[in-house]
Amino acid sequence: MVPLNGKLQSETILPYVKDLARAWKARVILLRVVDPMALAGDPFSAALSGNEPETSSSAEEYLQGVAEGFEGILTRKLCQRGPAREVICQQAAQAECDLIAFAPHGHTGLERWLFGSVAEEVARHSPCPVLLVRGENNVVFHHILIPTDGTEESLEVCRHLQQFAPPQVRVTLLHCSDQPSPDEPLATRLKNCLTEHPGWKLAILKARPKAGIVDWVLDSDCDLIAMATHGRGGLEHLWSGSVTEHVARQAPCPVLVFPPAFLRDRSEKAD
Repeated sequence: MVPLNGKLQSETILPYVKDLARAWKARVILLRVVDPMALAGDPFSAALSGNEPETSSSAEEYLQGVAEGFEGILTRKLCQRGPAREVICQQAAQAECDLIAFAPHGHTGLERWLFGSVAEEVARHSPCPVLLVRGENNVVFHHILIPTDGTEESLEVCRHLQQFAPPQVRVTLLHCSDQPSPDEPLATRLKNCLTEHPGWKLAILKARPKAGIVDWVLDSDCDLIAMATHGRGGLEHLWSGSVTEHVARQAPCPVLVFPPAFLRDRSEKAD
């Protein structure tokens, strides 16, 4: 699924999605959400969100134009009304999507405090993994980074990629902490993820996670970051922020986010 808002920034994901769809022989859903608040002509919300009042028919015409560029790829056009964050997650669940692909363009200042980023909200609540891509990137991955804090969510990301990452792909588990080394139980859990995969390695970095992960990526040849998000919201998220969101905004390569609902579902099925 590819959510689009009618702006050029959201369309920068399209060349990447075409390459990905051809490589994976995947079907693509192009989704345009019409926000009823903007449609009602609320000048305050429209000014903050950056949306112009739009009709469903103009949104459908927009999707038709985008779909014409997907020649040879099985494509479905979907236009829905409602709050973008909710609609995207609902439609992804109904269509049983394997992936949501975004070109995030986070807001700043008052706009961000009131509305947040749709991409980041979806990444916290999506029923499937969310791929955040900025700029031009290769769809063939050679070196994947998995930041881990030792929680079950981050270790579930490792288990998931163990099933799907080709043997020739290098994978690095990165643990960032203020401590020089993880305690013995955590170290054991991390090493257990490496046992059957000779191309996987563990890196320990004494640094705060937000800065440490980004610094490590900038100094490496990593071309994909795969990480869990804890899905926090409200005051907890306002005060603590999110390591995943920080990395997604700063990283020079695509970030594949695994939301809590997806990881819980995988864990329950495994049990």
